[in-house]
Amino acid sequence: MKRRLVTVLIALTGFAVVAPMAPATADTPSCVSRSEFRKVRQNMSKAKVHRIFDVDGRREAISHSGAYHAQVRSYKGCGQGSYVSVAFDKAGANPWKLSAKSASWG
Repeated sequence: MKRRLVTVLIALTGFAVVAPMAPATADTPSCVSRSEFRKVRQNMSKAKVHRIFDVDGRREAISHSGAYHAQVRSYKGCGQGSYVSVAFDKAGANPWKLSAKSASWG
């Protein structure tokens, strides 16, 4: 059920494109670079993801089902037309954890 909910949330935001990996770029404070995108992994806390990305992004969708919560956040990617989308979930009082990520590089 959790995976289905996260998949639906990503599909609703239109960010279900998985990007191929490319050479690393410099750390940037206003957008997510490809190297920053590659650094984040499943089960990382939302706070750690935001520290790596140097930006909090924008919440696009949120859903609750009992004690389970899910949200999708979008981030500006470095490069014209680039974007990053990350899904976070949590159960009960646990912290938000990365459950899926996708990007499109312009």
